[in-house]
Amino acid sequence: MMVVFRVVEEMKGKLEIQSKIGEGTKVTIVLPNEDSVREDQMVTDFAFNDR
Repeated sequence: MMVVFRVVEEMKGKLEIQSKIGEGTKVTIVLPNEDSVREDQMVTDFAFNDR
């Protein structure tokens, strides 16, 4: 989940987590559309290393 948070944060997005006992967890990710982000703010490539 930390990787997701960091990617969303870098993309100037929003991450919302709602959890209810006995019902489960809902994760909502909202990212700005390409038109609203300057080119220097775009994340075009990233690597994930699980070691």
